[in-house]
Amino acid sequence: NTQLAELPFTPDAAVISERLIQANQKRSQLIQRQAQAPTLARMRAMDGAHQAADNAVQVQLRALRSALGLPPQATN
Repeated sequence: NTQLAELPFTPDAAVISERLIQANQKRSQLIQRQAQAPTLARMRAMDGAHQAADNAVQVQLRALRSALGLPPQATN
């Protein structure tokens, strides 16, 4: 996130970059909460939120790649 924030982007890409950083920070916080869950059941109860957080990051990544004229990320 720190390195991404330091890159010089066009104004449109800078907005997307900030959204990506925020989404990634939220995902990181959720992962930390999951890791600290006292039981596996409580950890698994956060799986839906984790998936939503992953999706939010992916949406911003795709938008940033598009704003920068980059091809879509390769998938396996």
